[in-house]
Amino acid sequence: MLSSLVLYIKFIGLAIGSVFLILYLLKFKRHSTLTKGILSILSGNGIAAGIAVMFLSLDTKVCRLDQIEQIYIFIGGVAVTWVSISSFDKVLKSDKE
Repeated sequence: MLSSLVLYIKFIGLAIGSVFLILYLLKFKRHSTLTKGILSILSGNGIAAGIAVMFLSLDTKVCRLDQIEQIYIFIGGVAVTWVSISSFDKVLKSDKE
């Protein structure tokens, strides 16, 4: 069951990353760079991975740690999601090169 969940998370991350890449390309068109395009895809995957870490930290079958350690892992998932969203936001707000 866990392996199928990981597979779904990969597909969801790929889908979010693809949407981010399309949004980036629509905004910058001819002024797009490979670096920022890859960053868009990685941001989408980071969002999916961060959300997965948050949910998996709450599952006692997967995460067999103390409750306080589960909270730390959950906060780590929130941080990954936050950084990914802010990273993509910076890509969209960057000046045209």
